Amino acid sequence: VAALLADAKASVGEVAPARADITDFKRNYPKSEYLAVVAVAEGKSFMQEGKRARSPNQKRGDDASPEQAALYAQAIAVWDDAAKKYPGDPALEDGLLNKSALLLQLNDIAGAEQAAIALASAFPDGKDAPRALSNVARAASDGDEKETALRMYQRLVDDFPSDRLARSARTQLQSLAL
Repeated sequence: VAALLADAKASVGEVAPARADITDFKRNYPKSEYLAVVAVAEGKSFMQEGKRARSPNQKRGDDASPEQAALYAQAIAVWDDAAKKYPGDPALEDGLLNKSALLLQLNDIAGAEQAAIALASAFPDGKDAPRALSNVARAASDGDEKETALRMYQRLVDDFPSDRLARSARTQLQSLAL
């Protein structure tokens, strides 16, 4: 329950309480089977802190500020470390989805593509992989990276043919072909 509570607090942006819970959990339960949940929560706390670090003039969709980029990099590093320590743990699905999203915010489409593919490979039955693939494909298409968009939409169609996002991907593939 403590691990899930820390994750919930991090998810809604209660950064300081989440980090206190994470620290307590790691100290009190160093061999817990829920350490991956706590690691994902820790990454989310950096992500949320980064979202709040927007400069006053910064609008949604603008490039990340240096402070945001540093916090996002910390979140990504925590999730990468968790993926090494707890491979296959279901909690990592959320971490990989968020990693892909943050890399898109940092304009690293190649990194976001790798994270989305890792998510789809590690969690083929997960609910987040189609969204990650679709997000990367859309960002690549918007950024005039047609080949990446084609790869991501095709992967979405091939790996998740019955997902609602696959229907949209088929349409996008046809549009890109034209």
